[in-house]
Amino acid sequence: MSTIYREPEAPLSSYPAVHEMEAVRVPAEGEGGVYTQSWFPLCLSSEIASGAIVGVPFLGGRVIIYRDEQGLPRVQSAYCPHVGADLSLGKIVDGKVQCPFHKYEFDVDGRCVKTGIGDPPPRGARLFSFPAEERYGVIWAFNGEAPLFQLPSFAYPEDELEIEVYVGPPTNCDGWVFATNTCDVQHLVHLHEMKEIDVQGIQERAVWNDWGFIYNLKGIHGVGCRIDWDISMRGSTSFYQQGMVDDWWLGIMVGFSLPGPQEHRAFVINAVRREADTDEARKRAREQLGYAAHLSEFTVLQDAVILQTMHFRPRAFTRTDRLLAKFLRYLKKYPRAHPSAPLIN
Repeated sequence: MSTIYREPEAPLSSYPAVHEMEAVRVPAEGEGGVYTQSWFPLCLSSEIASGAIVGVPFLGGRVIIYRDEQGLPRVQSAYCPHVGADLSLGKIVDGKVQCPFHKYEFDVDGRCVKTGIGDPPPRGARLFSFPAEERYGVIWAFNGEAPLFQLPSFAYPEDELEIEVYVGPPTNCDGWVFATNTCDVQHLVHLHEMKEIDVQGIQERAVWNDWGFIYNLKGIHGVGCRIDWDISMRGSTSFYQQGMVDDWWLGIMVGFSLPGPQEHRAFVINAVRREADTDEARKRAREQLGYAAHLSEFTVLQDAVILQTMHFRPRAFTRTDRLLAKFLRYLKKYPRAHPSAPLIN
C-alpha cells in the first residue's frame, strides 16, 4: 500500500512566487497518440436493444456496440477491415456483425468468418474487441486488450437497489480533470458549500492502493442533508461514493466518457437500497432517488460550468492541496496506451 503524501509545513513567506512554481503537469488524453487505460462509459444499457448495432465515438475514433446471443454487450472497432465501411450501418446475422457494403461477417471475438462473395476470409481481417461490462444501467469499455482492474461495485447486490442514471452535458475537458474534484477538498467547501468538513483529516486518513484511493467524508452537503460517505477513486476517470444521507443509504458512481481529447460526458449512477420488497418500500426508494438526482445534478452542474472554460494548470498549492497533489502525481505516471488505434480511426 502506498504511503500517504504529506506536504512539509512551511511559513507562507517561504513559498516561491506563483510564476516560479512548477506546475504538476498531467499528459492530456490523446497526447502522443495514447489514452489512459481505464474503464469508460459508452452509453446507457437501454440504448442497445437485442439485434441492434450502435456506433459511438471513443478514443478519438469509433466503435460499435451490440449484444451477443446471450445478451451480453460487445464493443468492437467500427470500421470493416475490407475497405472501411462503418459497421454500425450493418446488421446482426446469426449472432455475427455483417458489413453493409460487402457482407463480410465478424464473430464476437472480432474474427472475420465469412465474406459475402464466398472467398475465404482474408488472414488477419479482424476487429478490435474491447473488454466490456454492463453494470448499473451503463455499458462500459476498457481501453486495452485486458482490464488492469475491475469496475467497482456498491455494497449491496443490484437486485436490492433502485437505480437511475443521469448523463451530464458535453464538457470541454478530459474526464480525469473532472475526476480531480474528488480529491480537491477546498472546492467541496467553497463551490459545493459543504459544512463541518474535516479538510485536513480527509487528507491524512486517505488510503491508497495501486488504482486509486478511498477516504471518508462527513458533514453537511450544500443541499442541506447530512452525509457520511466513503469516497473512492478507481483508475483515471471513475469514482464512487456510498454511505448515509441523513438516515438512508445512497450510492453514487460516476464515470467519464472519452469520445476524444478534451471532451467527455459524466455518467452519474444513483442507487438507493429498498428496505423490503413491498410497494411502500419501493415508493420510499423512488422518493429517495428523486432527492439523489437533485443532489447529483446540483453537484455535477456546478462543476461543469467551471470546467467548460477552465485552463487546468495546477500550481501554487497550499497544505490543503496535499491529496490533490498526490492524485496528480499518480495520474502523471498512470499507464497509457492505444492498442485499438489502427482499427478504430
